[in-house]
Amino acid sequence: MARSFFYGFRTRLLMLFLFTTLFGLVSIHLIITSSNSVTQYEPRPAPRRESSGVFHDAKAHPEFAPKETKLKALVGLPKYAPPTSSIILIRALGNALPPRHSTNQTLDNLDFILAHEDSFPNTTRHWFVNRFVDPEMENQVLDRLRKAQESYTVIPFDLQIYDKIEYAYDQIPKDQIHLPTTRRITKKEVHLAEGQIQHNKILYVINVNGVRNAMLDYGRTHSNAEYILPWDGNCFMTRNAWSSIQSSLAENPQARYFKTPMDRLQESNEALLSDTYEPKPVEEPQIIFHRMARSNFNEQLRYGRRNKVELLVRLGVPGPWDKWSWLDSETAISDRAHAFDAVGDVPIAGWITRLNSGTFLAERSAKARGRLRNKAVTLLLERLDFRAARDLYGLTSSTLLFFNEKRLLVERAEWKAGKRKQIFRELVRLADQALLAGPWSVMDKKKFGCGISGDCHDYFHPSPYMWPQRNESGHTDWSKPFKRRDGVRAPGTSLFSSGSEQYDRSGLAAMKYNTTLLALAYSLTDNKAYVEKAASNLRHWFIHNATRMNPHLTYAQVKWKADATAVGSSYGLIEMKDVYFFLDAVKIVEKSEALSLLERDSMREWFADYLEWLVSSLQGQQEFVQDNNHGLFYDVQVAPIALYTGNIALALSRMQRSASRLLTHINTTTGVLSQELIRPTCEHYQAFTLQGWANMARMSRKIGLDYWGRFRDKATNQSILCQAMRYANPYLQKREICPGNSHSEDVRRWWPLLVDFSQHCQQPSNEGLLNVSDWIPSALRNPDIDRYLMPPMYDYGDGIAPFWNLGYHW
Repeated sequence: MARSFFYGFRTRLLMLFLFTTLFGLVSIHLIITSSNSVTQYEPRPAPRRESSGVFHDAKAHPEFAPKETKLKALVGLPKYAPPTSSIILIRALGNALPPRHSTNQTLDNLDFILAHEDSFPNTTRHWFVNRFVDPEMENQVLDRLRKAQESYTVIPFDLQIYDKIEYAYDQIPKDQIHLPTTRRITKKEVHLAEGQIQHNKILYVINVNGVRNAMLDYGRTHSNAEYILPWDGNCFMTRNAWSSIQSSLAENPQARYFKTPMDRLQESNEALLSDTYEPKPVEEPQIIFHRMARSNFNEQLRYGRRNKVELLVRLGVPGPWDKWSWLDSETAISDRAHAFDAVGDVPIAGWITRLNSGTFLAERSAKARGRLRNKAVTLLLERLDFRAARDLYGLTSSTLLFFNEKRLLVERAEWKAGKRKQIFRELVRLADQALLAGPWSVMDKKKFGCGISGDCHDYFHPSPYMWPQRNESGHTDWSKPFKRRDGVRAPGTSLFSSGSEQYDRSGLAAMKYNTTLLALAYSLTDNKAYVEKAASNLRHWFIHNATRMNPHLTYAQVKWKADATAVGSSYGLIEMKDVYFFLDAVKIVEKSEALSLLERDSMREWFADYLEWLVSSLQGQQEFVQDNNHGLFYDVQVAPIALYTGNIALALSRMQRSASRLLTHINTTTGVLSQELIRPTCEHYQAFTLQGWANMARMSRKIGLDYWGRFRDKATNQSILCQAMRYANPYLQKREICPGNSHSEDVRRWWPLLVDFSQHCQQPSNEGLLNVSDWIPSALRNPDIDRYLMPPMYDYGDGIAPFWNLGYHW
């Protein structure tokens, strides 16, 4: 009998050994289904170290427990209290956010946990590697976890998914990006506005509540643990904290939720290893869930904005958040109903220590943490925007921003194959004329005087709508200020008109247009004569010391004041608006090597200096906040200059953020451009402003932005820009001509916008596209929508690039 029992026991022992051996061989479990799938890793069982550190008593913060309640004194207890409940501790490892965190926070704290955290009885632990944006950092984390025989789940970051998420400019009550100085808002309001704009991108990248719910789901479906601890990755569980948690779980078997106050470590992590360390668990608590608990975290709440607090409120946990105000947008997505399974007060369960972030100042100040957090998130998104532009769209400082380089190559191939379209022949004809013109320089005005600065290298042009007052003799009375006559140009201020030679605007326009024609003709024909002449124009205006322009527009659109002083106007900056196509021409010249490396550096240095003046000068700052076409054309100017000079972050920012101006320029219901309709020449300003939007939209497509699809009306599914096009374009809607305009206005300027509308706002067939206004001349009532058959050149003041219909890609 005894022998039989012995053999049976030995057989069962052998079977158990074989089972555990086979189980250990199954070490890795991968689930890869899509870019959104998770990767799970289950290691072979391995022993973990046990520490013998003992911690002293600590009191719970009064916000988290009644004042008389004390955390259990653990000094002198047995090494472990008898385990009463099985728990799974799951932590989310995520991106460190400098300057809120040190760059190595994640690795440093993970190393500390793996080296010093005990292996507790009846406790398992698992890790979630949550959307690391740096593949190298993610690999270092995974390598550490594998070497430590830890199990983990990976939630991947997908740059393409991130790129498709738009900044939510429609979530702020007004355009708080471009506010004038008289309407400045507080820093707190600025941070709130930025957070709302970034909301959807933050939800994806940081995924704070998404990963918490994923950890909860993992605990419920991949373990039999009675309690699930879905906690932040920098939480460290001491032996005493674990014992206190176990005691509370045993004392409250009916509770479905527990609050675990957090001790924020303000010293180095090694302080936890000292017997004299005393925790101060007074920070916002983590939450313990019974496996039968039904509440989840709200995944619509972003990092830094009550993402955990919302659930604490639903559980009835009191705290300082009871006095916090909530944004309307947060109230709309929050569920304030009390959790049905949270009965009575939520018990305290021990405490948890948050390891040091590596920024000691932030650990001592909540305000500093908030300020650095906001800055860190913005920097992270800027880096990701740059990566997306570079890796997904190939953007560099040499990328043509307005013209499509691939399309230009197709057109060159057509030319070489003998397909000499009329538009190609017209370009060559005009480029041949440009070979004989110029060069131009700000020094050309010297024989008339050097303007009010006395330095002929300074660009000078008077304000076009400011007229001098006359004295009794009929001469200008310089003791009186000029008077504004909106829409009526003063003598000499119209391009190439009599008297314009004493100013610089006509020379600048001629240089930009002719150089662009030459560069495009070279791109089409590969004729070096064109690009050599273009290079000569650039040297004369920007590089040669004797003829170069100083890099600023301080004296553009100068106004004469009553105190006999003259000041440049912020409106004068619009005279450089055409750099959006001109810098593409410069890049074509540079790529041809018609300019030396030193000359290319000089060009970029000139525009870098001009950009610095543009963004820092009072005139630039005033133009930035304009809520009409001037603010838009400021962005149209800054974006290509920033890209050309290598300030890609600024270029991306202007292309991204200019979209917010749509909501102030255009009536979201009707499509009306209210700021332009009040002008005496509103027919011009409607077309001019919409052309600016079309130019910005064309440039921004180079980084995947779709201005034509932004801010759609729920009823019509029509975007706000398409609504504005339909409202204003007399070829799309029958309307009266604007008051103050004559029928001599060249209505063909609406044709390029008609092409854009047909490509981006209408069905591909364009059936029923036209609804022509009665005042359109009969000969111009039925334009062919083929862009190659439309005029390539328009009036300089129309804001339409020369040969806009080449290099056009949709």
